[in-house]
Amino acid sequence: MKMILLTIFTTLSLFTNLGFASLVITRTANLKSEVQTWSNQVCIWNLLSDDNIRGIVEMKCKSSGINCCPFEIKDGEKVNLSKADISSIFNKNDWGGYHLEFAGPEIIHAEKIGRKVDSSEIEAKIKNELEKILIENPKDQDCSFQIGNLKLNNDVFIRFGAESSWRVEILRPLNTQTTFKFVQESGVTRSQTMGTFDLKLETDVFFTKNAIKPGQEITKEDFEIRKVSVLNNSYGLNSFFRKENFPEGSRAKQSIMAGMPLSPSFIEKIPTVKFGDSVTLILRSDNLKISTKAVVQSPAGIGDTVSVQISKSNKTFHGKLTDSRVVEVWL
Repeated sequence: MKMILLTIFTTLSLFTNLGFASLVITRTANLKSEVQTWSNQVCIWNLLSDDNIRGIVEMKCKSSGINCCPFEIKDGEKVNLSKADISSIFNKNDWGGYHLEFAGPEIIHAEKIGRKVDSSEIEAKIKNELEKILIENPKDQDCSFQIGNLKLNNDVFIRFGAESSWRVEILRPLNTQTTFKFVQESGVTRSQTMGTFDLKLETDVFFTKNAIKPGQEITKEDFEIRKVSVLNNSYGLNSFFRKENFPEGSRAKQSIMAGMPLSPSFIEKIPTVKFGDSVTLILRSDNLKISTKAVVQSPAGIGDTVSVQISKSNKTFHGKLTDSRVVEVWL
């Protein structure tokens, strides 16, 4: 089809260059009686009922730079376009020997039935979906995010009165450039357009202000908070402590250089009890509670599992250190 049209235009140009400027090709263009559009402008080719003529007109308009979309129409507006105006606008331009005679109704009724969805509306829905995703993942609830550079494969439109008919679906996994779907449903009809957006997802992490020596007890004052990207980061998200979970009661088990993120591998709990300490051992069951004295067999902090031994019987139990001097065992 495009080759045929190109041949027609090339032939017209050739005749013009050879001095046959008076040669005119006249075609009849049948107009529609009604036109529905999503755009703020009505183009002449939108008004034509014949596919072949419509294709020629659209190609000629776009290649020549002639304004073939002169009719403005507002949201929800209906306008009447006259055949005489359409003919006058079209044929007042130089088409290189191509002329249209318009046939059909004297008046064409044009109506704008929908609108283009603005990128700010799509961004708002993307942000809502991202918030839901972070809520679903407790470890990421402390993250902050920014989005930008939104791109859609095609412009998207919705009908007036159908504002709730569309949504966005964010594809997993999240990435620095994340893919999403613009989905629109109407009855049993479903359409979708793919798009992407740039995503910055960050969390607050403890970094050492100064070097820390082995055995040194750590406090929050030894660290500063820095934002770290959750996506494609070089540290490994699960390998350091975030702002909300500072490890109280811990000490360095090795040297930690200044400017390092605080990692579980760098520290250990300061033992609440050590080997040889005396503790109260509580043996529990649903209907029984027995207390006795026992001796700690290894260092442990509150909440840790620790081995204790009853001196009189040399019997060993493994329980949780629930207080500084209490070990609890469930039988």
